[in-house]
Amino acid sequence: MENMVGIGQCTDFLQKQVYSLGRDVGVIPDPQMDRSFTSYLSPNSSTHLSSDYMDVHRSLSPEQLGMFNHSLRATLGESGKVTQGGVGVVALALSFLFDVLAQQAKNQTGSTHFIHRIFRERDGNNSSEVGTVIIDYLKLVLLIANDPQRMKEETERYEQRLNHSLVGHFERTVKAQNSSWTDWKIFTHGLAFHQHMMIHQVRMGADISLEQLIEKDWENCMDKFAKKGQLNLDEMTNIVERLRSISPEKHQLLTRCKDIGPILMSHFVYDVIIEGMTFFLAFQRHAPLFLSQNVHFFY
Repeated sequence: MENMVGIGQCTDFLQKQVYSLGRDVGVIPDPQMDRSFTSYLSPNSSTHLSSDYMDVHRSLSPEQLGMFNHSLRATLGESGKVTQGGVGVVALALSFLFDVLAQQAKNQTGSTHFIHRIFRERDGNNSSEVGTVIIDYLKLVLLIANDPQRMKEETERYEQRLNHSLVGHFERTVKAQNSSWTDWKIFTHGLAFHQHMMIHQVRMGADISLEQLIEKDWENCMDKFAKKGQLNLDEMTNIVERLRSISPEKHQLLTRCKDIGPILMSHFVYDVIIEGMTFFLAFQRHAPLFLSQNVHFFY
């Protein structure tokens, strides 16, 4: 990315200071993909699942743990095994279930799982259509994980539903007069999940080529974001003014850099593109490994 200079006395160094300040206080949104989410869509998914499982155990009293284990077996059955439960979307489904059952054992309602945060609409209250499809699939997965034929059929059906939702979500976001980082974030995380649904289909015998698995939609998404993002993102408006109210001690810095809104946007867009393409290239590199994974979960 080219350096943009020449705005008053706001040097490159000061520009980076303002950008870092905005990130630190939450005025500029986090451009990274959710690390809890991506850890389950990585070659180390089984390790992360085991760690989360132990964390849940440690968070519960002996009585609560007994309730948790009873509910776990009532949900998953008495076999003590979830087929391919240690990898990808099935591991993610287990982490979702652990959270729900732990909340119930603590006599608390709802779920605190990160999947809700990622796919929530910009109003902060409702799940997006993309998120609804994913959550419905995660809830179903564990009921059918040990039934290969039904698992194959339902994963194919939900993959088609998710693909349809992603296409619609992307088109609406691109066409919106004022797009939101929340909308773009929902799409990129949904696209990552979609790739791993297809990976799981292949594990169950579906005929999907490696070329089909490595979707070019990532590149299209990043290209569209670069063009659209340079125009306007709701979360990136009036950054300096908002920083003044939060960090009055930075008055001198913000006065010198009062007109750098477009530069902050460029920094943010650049970070988003780097993050997205890093994830995509890692998926390309690990795709053969993902296809060969066959790790079950035992409880």
